[in-house]
Amino acid sequence: EIERRLVGNLEDFSVESNRLWSSTMYRLEDTPFNLRTIPWEYEQFEKEVNRDGVLKECLPKLTKFPPPPSNFDFGRVPTWISKIAGEGDREGGETAALKILEDNLANEIRNRKSLSIAPWSIGPWLELGCLSPRLVKEQILKIATKLTQERLRTLNTELILWDFFRFISLVKSIMNIEAHLPKESKSIIP
Repeated sequence: EIERRLVGNLEDFSVESNRLWSSTMYRLEDTPFNLRTIPWEYEQFEKEVNRDGVLKECLPKLTKFPPPPSNFDFGRVPTWISKIAGEGDREGGETAALKILEDNLANEIRNRKSLSIAPWSIGPWLELGCLSPRLVKEQILKIATKLTQERLRTLNTELILWDFFRFISLVKSIMNIEAHLPKESKSIIP
């Protein structure tokens, strides 16, 4: 509701706005359904997204930021290093995730053996928003000619599966909230 009102106010002043969504490969508005009509079976979801979904390009990387105000104190910039079961320390951030993806893809091409590279081995980075599934797809497409068609389909399926679970989790969360609202309240699902 807040976002809807904000966008409406911006439109009153002829200011264009775009939502930034990076936790799934497809934005919900780029799929053939909305939260009310989303298929609950993965096969139907995949079929409709592959047929009618629009996959947008990633936004270009920012190469330069404006300087912060002179009185701005960054403080201590946090880092994210985590122990992943049996794998030791892992560094956080997009750069680290892309390095893992790149290494795994290079390994797969060199050994001609399919590895689990997307999205599961980079799941923590996807989950925390350090890496977008759309960027993973772009990285995979850069080396597509070196992978088999079957492997490309598998990687695409894994990324669409990621989207499916993210969207279904969102719907279930909203349904749970609505179940606890007073009966006279209107639905919060657009």
